[in-house]
Amino acid sequence: MNNRLRVSFMVSVFMPLAAALTFFSSCEPKVESNASQPLKIDFSDTTFISLWYAEVRKDSAMLRSYLEAADPMRQYAALMAMSTTPSHHWSPELIELLNAPQKQIRTRAAFTLGQSGDASVLSELKNAFNNKDSLMQDQHFNATVLEAVGKLGGPREAIELISTKSYSPRDSILNLGRLRALYQIALHGHELKEVQYFVMDVLGQALQPMSIRYLAADYLARFSSEPFDSLQFSVIRAFERAEDIQFKRQLARLLPHCSATKANSLLVSTLADREADETLRLLCGKALMNTRPSQGVGFFRSLLEDDAPAVSQWAAHYFLRYGNPNDAVDYGEWAKKRSLPEATRFILMAAAMEHLPFYYELSKNNIAKELLAFWPREMSRSERKVLIAQLARSKIFFDELIQFFQKSNNEIVRTDILLGLQQEYCNKQEGCSFSRTQLKLLMPALRDALQQETGSQTIGAEIASTLGASVPPSWSSDSSFLLTVYESMELPRQLEAAKAMENLMDTLSLAYDKRSIAAPVEPRSRIWQRITDSTRLVLELSQGKVEIDFLPKEAPLTVAQIIAEVESGYYEGKSWHRVVPNFVVQTGCPTGHGYDSGDYLLPTETSPYAHYHEAGACGMASIGPHTESTQWFITLRATPHLDGKYTKWGQITSGEELLWKIQPEDQIRSIYIENLSI
Repeated sequence: MNNRLRVSFMVSVFMPLAAALTFFSSCEPKVESNASQPLKIDFSDTTFISLWYAEVRKDSAMLRSYLEAADPMRQYAALMAMSTTPSHHWSPELIELLNAPQKQIRTRAAFTLGQSGDASVLSELKNAFNNKDSLMQDQHFNATVLEAVGKLGGPREAIELISTKSYSPRDSILNLGRLRALYQIALHGHELKEVQYFVMDVLGQALQPMSIRYLAADYLARFSSEPFDSLQFSVIRAFERAEDIQFKRQLARLLPHCSATKANSLLVSTLADREADETLRLLCGKALMNTRPSQGVGFFRSLLEDDAPAVSQWAAHYFLRYGNPNDAVDYGEWAKKRSLPEATRFILMAAAMEHLPFYYELSKNNIAKELLAFWPREMSRSERKVLIAQLARSKIFFDELIQFFQKSNNEIVRTDILLGLQQEYCNKQEGCSFSRTQLKLLMPALRDALQQETGSQTIGAEIASTLGASVPPSWSSDSSFLLTVYESMELPRQLEAAKAMENLMDTLSLAYDKRSIAAPVEPRSRIWQRITDSTRLVLELSQGKVEIDFLPKEAPLTVAQIIAEVESGYYEGKSWHRVVPNFVVQTGCPTGHGYDSGDYLLPTETSPYAHYHEAGACGMASIGPHTESTQWFITLRATPHLDGKYTKWGQITSGEELLWKIQPEDQIRSIYIENLSI
């Protein structure tokens, strides 16, 4: 981008369309990019590492001494520590660092200001934008400034950001910064039609890098609540022409917003194409389910026999949701076919019971017995969760589900039963819909749940919190068993359950002493000395091999701890306890139900150079700042709403397509580190 276009950008993008200049186009940058000196980071320096724990401990004096240090490496360390939970208190110091000679420090300072939530620094951020960067040496800094402006700004800034015509596809980093800024503004509730048009235009530009188009597609899927108008044809054309399967999957989420007949035809034809990508077919099916599909019963009946189990289940859900009483007898007959996946049979039985007319009482009872007969059988966790969902949906099985919960010795099964009841009966906004009769059965089961293992405790506490005043009065007395349970919890292993218990006790106005959860892990400085540029993590799954490149400069503590756990054998045989189609797969729970962690906590490590712009991003699971431990996830699509909140420690480089085939309870067969020096 030449100087003339850059000045044009400064005059237009950071100025409301009909207002006087408010941005920084007339301000000369205080430091030219060619004055930057390289910044070398030594992660083996123990004083460098101590900054993370100063942030966790809220040690302001130590943070200040490093932030004001003459050594740029110390300043950079302080900025890294402050990036996740910065305070408005630091804004003046951070503003000063926007003019630091080292661009890494300037970039970190801009990122940290964006994380702070301090909107009063918007003008300083805009003034820091380097509008003389004709050689594009400050693109990362400028992009980070834009993202920070988005985190702190609103509709005014959104209009300013889309006004410019100076960016070309070759300005990919700046375009990413602008799109990230618009995404952040929308996350704060400011969804503008003008921005939707702009993003849709970006989506249709084939010359844009795929990372930008992924982000644009996710923006439109997440923030477009109304049907697309005339611009819908750019989405349709993009879907037809897309060769990148990740992009095509994301576009499938947008087609339901298109009113044109062509969009519906594409969804149907892709779903019916058994040679097409299985995940893409499933996403097209889910998109069709948003409105009642016009295809006949024969179309969905044929899909029940599909070779892809997920597509077969989706077809069964069609009959559950849109079934016809005149055909309900057939659903029960189809469910008897042993050639169908068991989960498909469960859903068809539920569809028959739901849609059979009242005078088919005997048939309903017979189908109910057949469905219950599946419970004692061996099956995968994903199949059992489908069975639980159908039993919960049918309502008539409430007594049986409570009995299954109380009699089971399997903590994962108990947790999944409570999850099934929670999903069917509870809503955070509307509360729970249990009847009085059901509550009489439920409350003793919940009391048992709160005195069991972490998974049952967590979900049990969440259900009880939603019930609120419906729980027995004895639960909120001074001698409540809740206090005993809370005090006996092992922290930080049961941290998620403890948080849920605290919320329940707050809901019941029960007085308690909040427990400390600090348990920082020991720094793995020796491991940092062994990491090379080619060090990577290799997962061997039943589906094949997955390779992951580490990001040690962005998340040094996390990377070192993961390497230590891999070398100790911790992750060998661990299950993928959480599988959310088209979102994430997650592993690392010591007990397999997904609600436990290790006996230590890691500080959160966020970075202006680590984003969730595409599938295959590896991040740490957490329930708040500095609560990461052994659990981590891998994204299945662009998930930019995670930016700045979750530690990203790696990126898939090979085997990404295998992740879509993972099922709950699939295990990591082998995990090891390659190219780690001795």
